[in-house]
Amino acid sequence: MAEIEDPGIAVDDILDNQSKLEEKAKIETGEDVVADTDWEVVNRFESLDTVRAVLLQQRTPGGIVRVNGNPSRHTLTSRVTGTVLVAARSGEKITLVGNPYVLRFRRRQ
Repeated sequence: MAEIEDPGIAVDDILDNQSKLEEKAKIETGEDVVADTDWEVVNRFESLDTVRAVLLQQRTPGGIVRVNGNPSRHTLTSRVTGTVLVAARSGEKITLVGNPYVLRFRRRQ
């Protein structure tokens, strides 16, 4: 099955409210998640089971967030407007490629 492009879910209206962002990520992932403290430019290929969602913004040089699932989908930072949420559901895995600017949501411990 072909990979599809996913624009992500716009979250600019709740960007300044961490509890609402975490609730939105929880709804989209189906898991209890907590946001990292800081945004980060990813400088390496990263694929972690504990990362269930990311906030993504367009920044140079940019990159790709890929959700490996059925179907697999990807979000290109060059096409992002504002801030979007990209989430993985049960059985899916998020992979960060290139240098995307992200805020990660991890499973709550």
